[in-house]
Amino acid sequence: MSLSPTAARRRPQWWRVVVLIIAALISCVVMEPASPSEWFWFSLLVLGLVGIFCNAGMTAWPRPLYAGAAALGLLLFNGALGGELARQLGGRIEAREVMQRTLFMASVGVGFWLWRGALMQLFCLAPASRKQSQVPAGRSLRGGVAALALIFFTPILITTFNIHRFKIANATNPRAACNLDYETVSFRSEDGLRLNGWFIPRRGSDDAVLLVHGIGANKGNFLGFVPFLHRAGFNVFVFDQRGHGDSVGHTISFGFHEAHDVRAAMAYLRSRRDARGQRAIKRVAALAFSMGASSLLHAMPGLPDVRGVVADSTFADFTTLAERQMSWLPPSLSRAVPWVSGAWARLELGMPLSDISPRRRIAAISPRPLLLIHGTSDTLIPPAQARLNFAAARKPKELWLVPGAGHIGAMRVAGLRYEQRVAGFLRRCLQPPPE
Repeated sequence: MSLSPTAARRRPQWWRVVVLIIAALISCVVMEPASPSEWFWFSLLVLGLVGIFCNAGMTAWPRPLYAGAAALGLLLFNGALGGELARQLGGRIEAREVMQRTLFMASVGVGFWLWRGALMQLFCLAPASRKQSQVPAGRSLRGGVAALALIFFTPILITTFNIHRFKIANATNPRAACNLDYETVSFRSEDGLRLNGWFIPRRGSDDAVLLVHGIGANKGNFLGFVPFLHRAGFNVFVFDQRGHGDSVGHTISFGFHEAHDVRAAMAYLRSRRDARGQRAIKRVAALAFSMGASSLLHAMPGLPDVRGVVADSTFADFTTLAERQMSWLPPSLSRAVPWVSGAWARLELGMPLSDISPRRRIAAISPRPLLLIHGTSDTLIPPAQARLNFAAARKPKELWLVPGAGHIGAMRVAGLRYEQRVAGFLRRCLQPPPE
């Protein structure tokens, strides 16, 4: 005897709750939220799971079959995209990262769904619109609202996917890439995130160079700079910033919060001890690239032990750079889109984008030496940004514009001259003071 629809609705639905809890726990483990913004997106994902699995009268939510098909499509797409990014960067993509990205995109989809629904409710405050939306002919209205919602959501979408990026794991190590011994190091950032690094020792030396990678990369991508530093007599410490490589997190702030990571890396170097219990590293200088140089410059006011800085291909002010990259927009959107993106980024990161400004911190390096390097053919960060940084810095300072070099391409173009100039500069910075 079959149950009537009314009786079926009265049947216990505890299994839905169990499935929801299991799915939420798995999602939490996979997404591993490590910042307030990541917890926000995870919460939206849970809300989406509630709508799909409980379906408590919310007929607007997609059916589980459609949601499953969409999830499978996203999974395949992210697997292909992650594999291509890993190939380009010489890294590797982990299955967990593909799953994390898929769940994150699903949470962004839930955010758009909620935004579209809120906009539809706003339109339906007018009786005529509410009546039209409830009839088959109202598809044009619903489609128009969806298009309008997408227009307003696009700047948020662009900002979100720039702040939360695909994380490519390391596929090599100093021994495989440079035939150098190394130690794998795990340490915590100042705000508690677990970071991963490699310490590459130089026998008989108590000088070290802190190497800070650029955006979207990992420590393995910058091992090409290690051999000449090692030959010059330096220990080298290279680590993955938050949201990169083998470190935790998926949120980047273009150098602002990453300053916590740089200071923690410096604290690790200070903590190293030799066999007699003495400080193994007595003098430290830093070589940083692009966003990594922004991280370093934001950290420098709190790094009195760093004796010199080489900043390769970094920017001066993030807002200036972002506005330049949006210059292709039509005049009607050239003001609105940056404002929406900036407002959303402030919610995501907890500070205005104007605070991301290496130029405002660079003077703190003095009286320690500074070498700024930039390629004249850099189309990602124009050399004018290096000139702004140089003007804001105090002496002693040097600016080296490498003709024909692109972004982080000075070593590739200048070759031995780059190695000799950087190594010589760092050696002068780390010379023990005369007794």
